[in-house]
Amino acid sequence: AGKEEERFYLFFGQTPQQGTSMTAASATTLHACIADGQIIIDSDQPLSGTIHLYDAAGRLISAGAASSVSANLPAPSASGIYLIQAGNAATRIIIP
Repeated sequence: AGKEEERFYLFFGQTPQQGTSMTAASATTLHACIADGQIIIDSDQPLSGTIHLYDAAGRLISAGAASSVSANLPAPSASGIYLIQAGNAATRIIIP
């Protein structure tokens, strides 16, 4: 079932925007693929901090440290859709 504090939440609605934002120009893009039982995460900018892997229910599956433009996480054995989060960037991956 997972712990409530380990889940992510999606918010759908309007958020107020004030002024101009420079985050779009400097936003990090993540790409992920699977090879040899590992999820390989590549970024267009250096990653720092922790990379999190969540299942479709929002449970934290694994986490690992990021220190360059690529990182690896062990691929889960269960098939499904997973969310990868690194800082403010996120992507999804489908495990067949």
